[in-house]
Amino acid sequence: MRKLMVVFAVLAVVFSAQILLADVAPDISVTPLDYDFGYGPIGSCLPAHFTLANNGNATLSVLDVVSSDPAVFEVSFSTPATVASGATADVLIAFCPAAATDYTGTVTFVSNDPDGNFVVNVSGTAIPPDISVTPESYDFGYGPVGSCHPADFVVSNLGHGDLVVSDVVSSDPSIFEVSVSTPATIGSGATVGLVIAFCPAAATDYAGTVTFVSNDPDGNFVVNVSGTAKKSLVSFEPADATEGYDFGKVQVCHTVEWSFVMKNATSATADFDYSFATSLPFAVLPTSGTLGIGSETTVTVTFHPTAVGATDGTLVLSSSNPDFTGDVVFDLSGYGVAPDIDTDTEVEFPDTPVRGHSDYSLEIANVATSATTGIVLTITNISSGATDFTIVGPTSATIATGETKTFTIRFAPSTVGTISGVVTVYSDDPDTPQWNIDVWGVGIKSPQVHFPNLEVSTDFGTLRVGEVTTGTLEIANTGDANLEIGNIAITENNESFSLEFATKGTMTPAGIATQWTIEPGNALYVDISFHPVAIGATTGTLTIESNDPADPVYDVTLSGVGEAAPNVSVNPTSLDFGEAWVGHSAMNSFTVSNTSDLVPLNLTGITSDNPAYTVTTNVPLPVTISTVTPVTVMVSFTPSTMGTISGIVTVSTDDPETPEVNVSLSGIGIADMIPPGRIDTLQAQTGTFGSGVILSWQAPADDGYDATSGTCASYDIRYSETGPINTIAQFDAATKLDTSEIIPATPGMIQAFEFQMPEQSTEYWFAMTSIDHRGNVSLLSNTVSAVSLAVELSWFKASAGDGRVVLTWETASEMDNLGFKLLRSTSLNASRFAQLNHGLIPGAGTTAEPQFYSYTDENVVNGVTYYYCLVAIDYSGVEQRSNLVAATPFEGNSAISVDVLANKSHFVAGDELALSIEASNSGETAMIDARMWATLPNGRTFSLLSANSVFFDGGMSVLADFVNYKFTKDDAVGEYIITCMITDSNTGNIVSYGVTSIRLTNMASVLPPSVWQFVGHGNGAAVGVQTKPDQMIAH
Repeated sequence: MRKLMVVFAVLAVVFSAQILLADVAPDISVTPLDYDFGYGPIGSCLPAHFTLANNGNATLSVLDVVSSDPAVFEVSFSTPATVASGATADVLIAFCPAAATDYTGTVTFVSNDPDGNFVVNVSGTAIPPDISVTPESYDFGYGPVGSCHPADFVVSNLGHGDLVVSDVVSSDPSIFEVSVSTPATIGSGATVGLVIAFCPAAATDYAGTVTFVSNDPDGNFVVNVSGTAKKSLVSFEPADATEGYDFGKVQVCHTVEWSFVMKNATSATADFDYSFATSLPFAVLPTSGTLGIGSETTVTVTFHPTAVGATDGTLVLSSSNPDFTGDVVFDLSGYGVAPDIDTDTEVEFPDTPVRGHSDYSLEIANVATSATTGIVLTITNISSGATDFTIVGPTSATIATGETKTFTIRFAPSTVGTISGVVTVYSDDPDTPQWNIDVWGVGIKSPQVHFPNLEVSTDFGTLRVGEVTTGTLEIANTGDANLEIGNIAITENNESFSLEFATKGTMTPAGIATQWTIEPGNALYVDISFHPVAIGATTGTLTIESNDPADPVYDVTLSGVGEAAPNVSVNPTSLDFGEAWVGHSAMNSFTVSNTSDLVPLNLTGITSDNPAYTVTTNVPLPVTISTVTPVTVMVSFTPSTMGTISGIVTVSTDDPETPEVNVSLSGIGIADMIPPGRIDTLQAQTGTFGSGVILSWQAPADDGYDATSGTCASYDIRYSETGPINTIAQFDAATKLDTSEIIPATPGMIQAFEFQMPEQSTEYWFAMTSIDHRGNVSLLSNTVSAVSLAVELSWFKASAGDGRVVLTWETASEMDNLGFKLLRSTSLNASRFAQLNHGLIPGAGTTAEPQFYSYTDENVVNGVTYYYCLVAIDYSGVEQRSNLVAATPFEGNSAISVDVLANKSHFVAGDELALSIEASNSGETAMIDARMWATLPNGRTFSLLSANSVFFDGGMSVLADFVNYKFTKDDAVGEYIITCMITDSNTGNIVSYGVTSIRLTNMASVLPPSVWQFVGHGNGAAVGVQTKPDQMIAH
């Protein structure tokens, strides 16, 4: 009995559990249960959303979603998936038809619903593309043989799916040419244009088809085409004459011709009548005519510009011949150019004595402009409308573009007072063919001794023997009748006195040179010269014979005193230098003395007519030479060629009788056989950057150790990596360095030059020789060694901005590089440079890969120029310095702004940093350089972006390519500084600058990938977070 009760108890428990389980179960449903996608285009997908719901009281497990035709009904839902009780999930099903037909199918949801699978019915209909071409048929009409006549056609897709035109086939491609690229895809409702050209080869009728092959289920589309060819009656030589002619630049009012030949073909059946039409400044001959069968005529077109500037026109050939295919149009063009004269418009002469004259240099220019380039200005004449103004010398000329020529206007007043006139320049300048110049001046009376009624005496004062002075004597007629001068002559002492005649007023010669008629109120002027021939006082007499009843013979007493003059003496008057080496100098001398006991001699100049002879004096010129101390003149003979060389030195003084004395010179140039002196001062040391080594030495003399022999011609410097260079054999086996940039210095001066060696941190041995101008080689120098540099610097730049200078540099390779320090100064004084950075900027140690570095100096004042030097320090403490760079920070706003965008602000190992640049330019087009870099927590930097010489249009806004960097477990955790700098490509100055930071942590990413961090704008001010669309994310 107890056993039976236990069995019943167990059965009761099991039965109760089954009842409980039956009440707890998932219940799947999908809506809509039946779905018709309607019409869908072939080749694309039409999506629809379905809602999967769990109506039960247990978790629903969706094990699979199965489409009866996955290629047509595509399901987007990840399985397995769970849906909580009362929850829903979105299921995407797309209709993707492949052909024009009706489609039906099912989508089955497999789950743990105890009722079994859930089935949704789906259906849809595909819509095909539909091709149409307009026009469907086309007649090209008449077309000339040998040329093509095009027509436009349009292909349309009237269906709903993409139309793919795989080929367009002409039944005769040589006659009906098709211009289209295939295959071509045309969207629903879209059109594509193409050109079909009729290109007949013979005079006949043509018909054909053009077939369009596509995916239209109705099949190919055929267009009918036709045309008729006529054989041209007329042809041209050259064949391209119908393309027209460009006359180029032609001077205004000048004419240029262009000709071609027009022929009537021998195969023509009738004469060809023609006419030509054109318009000024173009003209044509003949204008009309008739060409017989097989005949020809030359057609000449002229271009005669009347104004400056470009001119376009046409030449039109017409004919009434019924077989003529239409007017032929020749395009004509030309550019009128002209000279452009420019000169003075008025000239004022200085006050000028009557009987004297003043000259003015008139410069006439042919102004260079775009319209005058290569055009010659022709001056045809220059004339004066007043007798007191004349043109002296040439009155015509030609003047090239941009050049000037000088003409002389002379003012010779005939009366006292203001005199004016006009000088006219005649030229071929079309704008100013007559250029008028107003000229004026004042005629004045010369300073003179005036003796009315012939009462006269004159004293010339004291003058050196051999010199000449001239005075003017006025013989005036103060009576009422004409004064007749019968004779004027020096009647006593004509060795010291002489005379010349000059006229004034209305005086006219009376038959012989000494007979003059002077009208009342006028005068005769006589120039009297005094030229003493001896020391002491002397007198003479000027006798005047006239019809003056009171004094028919009148004597004028002339007087003067001759004083002593200097007397130059040159000794010797010839110098023979003998033989001198080519390129070397030989010296000789002569003296200049004054043999006069009374008057000093003025030595004004000494010149040589041959550059092989140069002169120097023991005193500067000009110099006054007394009777005691002569001047020594040193002459240096430096032959540049071998052979006899002659010359003359001219000595200029104020000796009135011998103002110039010549000294003849001769010498012979011979070959140089002495080599330069040996260099024993060669030194070597490590250079600045790269693999540099600096060599220095004392410059040798050209000939041995004679410092006066001049400089040598060149150096031969060689190096070895195996050891010292002590012998000529070792020197010949050594590697030669390029010394073409080294110019030998004056003997005794120290020279230095830095060479870039092949390898870094390598010991090199050096030796050298020197060579003179004749090829003589010195003895081998001492040998020295040095170790080349450890850091090879590619570049070092300083970019100035507002309140900052950004220093960037890159190394090509490094060896044992501990790091860098920066030196700064506001002057080039080496003692004023101080270290800028605290500690060292870490180097890369030893690497053959390029390394990028940066440092921003914000402790600067705008407007002040700063000089920077980069110093590399190796592990042993050896320093290597760069060349100086300079930058001047400035205040101002730039038209270019930049936004730097990062996909997140915090990262972990395995994350990818994605950066981009949005830049805009509100100003004019600029050429910019863009650079972005990251500074690591340990101070090292690496380049993210470098773009040089990018044209940036005004008003332009661009989004730069993504810059990606993937963090690894080896990257240091901490803050990374991201810097973006935009600089002007021409000046190197900063036009936009942005700085921000990101952080590499051990935590999960704090921002989702669709959020971009806005990290900088313009000068770097942070402005928060900006969300970007999902499609901008780089995956």
